[in-house]
Amino acid sequence: MNQTETDTDFPVLTDIIDDDEGATPVALQNAGKAETGHTEVTQPGVQARQHLHAALCDKLIRQLSQQIPPLLASALREHLPAAIDTHLQRALIAVLAEALPAATQSASHAVAAQVTSEVGARLQDCLEAEVRRSVAEAVARRDI
Repeated sequence: MNQTETDTDFPVLTDIIDDDEGATPVALQNAGKAETGHTEVTQPGVQARQHLHAALCDKLIRQLSQQIPPLLASALREHLPAAIDTHLQRALIAVLAEALPAATQSASHAVAAQVTSEVGARLQDCLEAEVRRSVAEAVARRDI
């Protein structure tokens, strides 16, 4: 089997497959017995497998431990601004939801006071104009 740089096969498995292509029928039979569990597993073989398992786990943990900080930093750079924006939007909406009723009430009182003042001033101007007109008419009637 040809192995290229893009193969994702494990080298150990690839070597076994390459070796099986040129193997004799007797070797293939022995390999078949080993795969089906017909041969006995010796204590040194179990210990070797456990040692290999522990070594692979340690190596994998070390490699992942080295990759976690850059991956975490990358994820934070990518997702943190959006999360902060979302959090700020929620906080702003919550503050506005609490502040809007009070602000609306305050603004409505201010507008009502301003409208009342303007209406009062206009009514006073109209009343003064009406009084002047009435007085002018009364004076004009007596002069005739």
